[in-house]
Amino acid sequence: MKEIAEKYLNEPVTRAVISLASCATYSQRRAIKDSGKISGFQEVHVVNSHMTTALAYLLLVEVFSPRRVLVIDVGARSLSVAVLSVGNGAIRTLAQDCSTKIGGEIFQQRVIHYMEMLYEKKKGRGLAERLRKSANAQQKLRREVEKAIRTLSFSELADVQTESLLGEDFSEVLMQSRFEQLNMDLFQSVADLAETVLNRAGSRASKLDDVLLIGGSSKIPMLRQFVANAILAVGQPSDMMDPDTSSVVGAAIWAGSLANRAFDDGTIGAFKPGLLASGNFALVDSTSHCLGYLSKGYYFSTVIPRNEPLPAKGEVKVSLPNIYDEEVSKATILVFEGEQRVAEMKNFVDSVQLYFKKTFYPALWSNFTVNHEHTITVSLREMKSNTINTDIFDQRIDQQEIKRMANRLQTFADRDRWEAKRIEARDDLESLAYRMRRQVRAGKQLWTEESSGGRSSVEDWTMAERTAQRVIDWLEEHGAQADAGEFVLKRRELALAGVKAEL
Repeated sequence: MKEIAEKYLNEPVTRAVISLASCATYSQRRAIKDSGKISGFQEVHVVNSHMTTALAYLLLVEVFSPRRVLVIDVGARSLSVAVLSVGNGAIRTLAQDCSTKIGGEIFQQRVIHYMEMLYEKKKGRGLAERLRKSANAQQKLRREVEKAIRTLSFSELADVQTESLLGEDFSEVLMQSRFEQLNMDLFQSVADLAETVLNRAGSRASKLDDVLLIGGSSKIPMLRQFVANAILAVGQPSDMMDPDTSSVVGAAIWAGSLANRAFDDGTIGAFKPGLLASGNFALVDSTSHCLGYLSKGYYFSTVIPRNEPLPAKGEVKVSLPNIYDEEVSKATILVFEGEQRVAEMKNFVDSVQLYFKKTFYPALWSNFTVNHEHTITVSLREMKSNTINTDIFDQRIDQQEIKRMANRLQTFADRDRWEAKRIEARDDLESLAYRMRRQVRAGKQLWTEESSGGRSSVEDWTMAERTAQRVIDWLEEHGAQADAGEFVLKRRELALAGVKAEL
């Protein structure tokens, strides 16, 4: 993406804004920032997708008084729901929640499993298991199922046609009603989560001004109907936003603001702590997960709860068991995030250690802070000796390692381009082979000496079909290892057979 942007703008791009689902953990946010710096960005800003959607919303709606907006983002592997207040100079997150058990790929996987059962029923017992174990067959089936689901967004039925699935062609019609039946419980879960977030925000559906349903899977008619039933007072979700691009548009607005806005201190485009400003609006997000530490009995003690406005702070007196070592006068606090009660079921974030003067009954206090960029700062302090240690959980990888990895990335850039050409040549060959075989099979059924005009014989067509099938078989066996040159040679062979058959 960096290379694409630089090519389009015809100038270097050194900073990035990345929109994420609110399900992203603090560790994942840190990893994404590290990845951006390895890619060559000097600054990487991370923002939740519901905030960028609200920014795009402001392009379409004039806000004269505060408006309450429900944003439902149905992504590929996650569902994010948030209630926002837009107006009075700020976009504020009132409540949010998410689930990693609902998303487009989960809908898709259920249809794939259904197709596997149909394949076994048609072709023979035990083939469903073989189908699951074949990576190539799974890729073909997944691609066709994805197309079918997209078609069902505007049609009552869709064809799932896969050529050479375990050596045999497979065709099935997927009805919209069957797709809805397979995923009915997931659609209901989307509506249930929306109601839960509304309750946490202290809102009723009747108080909402707009409902924005975004993400690739938001076009599913039954999903939209379930959401509409959950918010009867508002009616159907708004169609004013493009579900595929709204979050990206909002991220672009914010990026433009960071690049051009002049702050009071004279800097232009610099990040100013305490104010994530975009245009005339400040973005006030909230914590996506509870944040705390491992306490006595391996339980999780919450310091900063979920849905706390950012920046968020919390202070707690730390219990001694499990973190205090009398031999070396050292205390270690283990920081976790999540919603479960037991720490082992949560995501480990990082740890902070403190060495202090040996004393009886040390008094340990810890301060937690989360800033607007979801960066965590944790300090551990022993009050009697006034010893303190503060750690900022901003990067998982140190600067030296990032620099080394960035240099290595540049070294392997040529190899990446070579691989891209190889994949392009492979896809081109595969597309041509299947198209030729399909054309020959259709043409042979209608072929007569008169219709051909004497230009080609049925033997030429049969030879072209065999060549296409031979190339398809070769691709399945060698496609993952062959280089671009081999694909080009096979394409010439295929093209020659097509010329003889006058295809």
